[in-house]
Amino acid sequence: MSATYRDALRAALLYLVLSVAWLQFSGYLLNRFFDSSTDLLRW
Repeated sequence: MSATYRDALRAALLYLVLSVAWLQFSGYLLNRFFDSSTDLLRW
């Protein structure tokens, strides 16, 4: 396995972890700001 391939794989894995963490965090913030489900459905 070449070094560039390994670096690309590491970057892709990092982006995947960051995107999952961002989705979890934004969902948490939406649940915090909109406590009632009617406000959340409007968004």
